[in-house]
Amino acid sequence: YCGGFQNWQNFGEIIDVAISLHKLDDRIFLLAFSNSDITPYLNKLIQLGDDNYYIVGLPSEEVPSHLKLMDAGFLLRSDWVLNKVSSPTKICEYLAAGVPLICTRYSGDYERSVIHLNNGFVANEPHLSEKEINELYKWLLEVKENRSAFAVRCVESVRNRTFEAEFKVFYDSLNL
Repeated sequence: YCGGFQNWQNFGEIIDVAISLHKLDDRIFLLAFSNSDITPYLNKLIQLGDDNYYIVGLPSEEVPSHLKLMDAGFLLRSDWVLNKVSSPTKICEYLAAGVPLICTRYSGDYERSVIHLNNGFVANEPHLSEKEINELYKWLLEVKENRSAFAVRCVESVRNRTFEAEFKVFYDSLNL
């Protein structure tokens, strides 16, 4: 995970997913890059176990090179209008780094770049069902076994999402 720990970023739910996955496979490890206060999440992290997560703050210029250390990134958003109409830069940041994305259907414009079980996993809600946890676990095993192929898929999915290309799409939509 890379980002803040504000309520809308659902870091508690991300920890819950990590706990559920860790119960299936003790190799599951949560890596988080954040400069936010960890205190509100200490009880959940204790449930995950001290040796099963690492949280470190990074200067923004170091984030892109560190994202590549992840096997998958998180962007779990709730059913709020602001989330659904946003265009989070994290989507393209993860994918451009070759990192598949675990997101919800409320994660802004994820549909422009994320294809379920191809370069990402799209959950229904931030609280994943047991069925979704099992499906996610199987997909993560596939990602781990085929990491380089997934990295290529991820990068390809955002290759044309440059500022200039995005501005052109926006400009063309204005119908001037």
